[in-house]
Amino acid sequence: MFCPKCGKQLNDGDTFCAFCGETLNNGGNTEQTFQTTPPPVSYNAQQYPAPSSVPDNTVSAKRPNTALISAVSAVICLVLIGGFVLFVKPGYLLKRDDDNNSKTNTTTSAVTSESKPAVSTEESEEKPTETTTTAETTAVTTTPTTTSAPETTTTAPETTTLQTTTTSPADKGLEEKNAVYAEAMSLSTDERPTFEEFEWCFGQGGLVYEAPAGAEMITEPLGYCGGWKAMVIYNPTNSAGTFMRELDNIDIEVNGDSAVITIDWYLMENDGNERYSEEDMEDSVFFGDVTDSGLYASGAAEISINSLWRENGRQYALGAIITSDGLPAYLAMVRP
Repeated sequence: MFCPKCGKQLNDGDTFCAFCGETLNNGGNTEQTFQTTPPPVSYNAQQYPAPSSVPDNTVSAKRPNTALISAVSAVICLVLIGGFVLFVKPGYLLKRDDDNNSKTNTTTSAVTSESKPAVSTEESEEKPTETTTTAETTAVTTTPTTTSAPETTTTAPETTTLQTTTTSPADKGLEEKNAVYAEAMSLSTDERPTFEEFEWCFGQGGLVYEAPAGAEMITEPLGYCGGWKAMVIYNPTNSAGTFMRELDNIDIEVNGDSAVITIDWYLMENDGNERYSEEDMEDSVFFGDVTDSGLYASGAAEISINSLWRENGRQYALGAIITSDGLPAYLAMVRP
């Protein structure tokens, strides 16, 4: 038997078409009485399920609701597709695990894009905006541009501070010693003397034993150092007027409280104005100390220098010598 609507082959005794649902007249009877054991039915198991046991009573044919089946199928498909997109899509779970970072990056990008201050053309050229495109999420991440505030260099005005150096007494004393020593070295001489250079202390007025009034005295022992021209008069108080005088070069060294005096013998003149050279004589060295009034040294004789002063760019000194024989002598020195 064939369906009058769709033309599909049907089994004898079917009341409706299993393919299109058309109701079959089947000899004008709307109802059919089936045997208790229905005859075997030929059907395609892949196209529709096997019919359940048919009741003995009369069954009315019903058209299946295809619209309802389509709607349910559509809902099931949407649920499956949504689940696939939300839970099965690659990278979704990783995205959820890193949800905080994603939200932070997205928020930072949004804030940067909306609130980024305007940058001048020069700054834009110096600091180009870096754009990173992620292929998986197709999101554009913009690296925020840091606009550095222009450095302001404030130069403090230079202040010149005049410092007043307070010289301590020790420093002042050292400066004075250095000045005196420098003067002594500038006047030091080894030039041979002449008797005419000692007319200031020996002449018609007699011998001079003290510095002139108002003279500037040399009290610093370092002021004695260096070479001097010297004249020695032996037995100057001889009432008979017979005496001898001598020209020498004297060198003085002072080291702290110690003093060394060296005499380089030069020329002797007797009371008859006869002169004798003493340059061949060996120099005599005398060792001594610095005293309150000058110097004292001893050796082949005893020498004391107790009056030294400066005047008109020259230095003068007076003293005495006592020979090994006990003969007194007058000592006068000058330089240059």
